[in-house]
Amino acid sequence: MSINKTRRVALRSDFQLFRKSRQLPAAVLRHDHDIFLTGSADAGVILLQPLTRNLILSTPNKLFECVAVGTPVIVSDLPEMRRIVIDDPDGPLGVVCDPEDDDAIGAALAELVGASADTRAAFRRRCLKAARERLNWESEAAILVGLYDELADRHAGGATAGRSQAG
Repeated sequence: MSINKTRRVALRSDFQLFRKSRQLPAAVLRHDHDIFLTGSADAGVILLQPLTRNLILSTPNKLFECVAVGTPVIVSDLPEMRRIVIDDPDGPLGVVCDPEDDDAIGAALAELVGASADTRAAFRRRCLKAARERLNWESEAAILVGLYDELADRHAGGATAGRSQAG
């Protein structure tokens, strides 16, 4: 969603919060500064339209970048993003909304950006904890290596079985 559409949604939903929040259009950011600016944002907005199966099941890198620096997110209510953002064992890392419903997007902005300082701080703490404990390369690599080991064992077992049957 463009920054202009986000602004229209926020204003149409009668929220003056948009002007108070710190939002930057991603197109103007240099990648080396992106991580610092992402961490200073009130929310990361990642709204994907459910146009293809790939998009419906995707988990964009920006989601993990936001969580890694403690920035709560507003994401499309799609299965994998919902699982990560809402079903986190320690509580939500942000909010989900229908990416095709302007009022739902405005409500999500209001819920996150308009929350109390304590609530926003709790979102940030949960994001940082999730990144530290679960949503990081070290955790994912261990799972991936385990899958590779399982596949290698299956392949080795199948090759051995095939040889013994042939012999």
